[in-house]
Amino acid sequence: RGKWSLETAVYLMAFKVLCPNKVTLLRGNHEVRLLQLNYSYKAELLRKYGEKHGTRFWELTNRLFDKMPVCALLDDAIYCAHGGIPKSAVTVDQINRLPREIRDPQAEAAIAWEILWSDPANRDDFNDTCAARSVDPETTNGFVFNLKRGTAFRFNQQAASSFLSANSLTHIVRAHE
Repeated sequence: RGKWSLETAVYLMAFKVLCPNKVTLLRGNHEVRLLQLNYSYKAELLRKYGEKHGTRFWELTNRLFDKMPVCALLDDAIYCAHGGIPKSAVTVDQINRLPREIRDPQAEAAIAWEILWSDPANRDDFNDTCAARSVDPETTNGFVFNLKRGTAFRFNQQAASSFLSANSLTHIVRAHE
């Protein structure tokens, strides 16, 4: 997302090719076709490279994005994802059962979609979101609809701690904000 989207993607992919055991690329919420149509990626490619080549670059990069993992574990202790933890999966084993290729995460894999879009919330933000949705925070298991994004969930400390504990993990590292 930005003025040099393709160049940035190719640059990162080159690092992965040159250092396959030192670079891990994770899929984010903008590595999804629908978002690219609503934001600037496809339009940028068409503007820079024309209809034929721009469309081809868009298709090729998306074929790669479709195969990128949505999360990773570092040293079997640190959970890494673009967005956050999924409400639809308690364990990393459930996440590992996702298909290796997901073209449309929203339609094909709720767990993947939640990982791409979910955000943490501090106690006050979480309670405010629950109040806006007329939901009792005590009944949510630490997840509430993400009003900020309009999709997926906000998760609180309870949900994060439960996920970490269920998977014998120590930390969550994310990049969505």
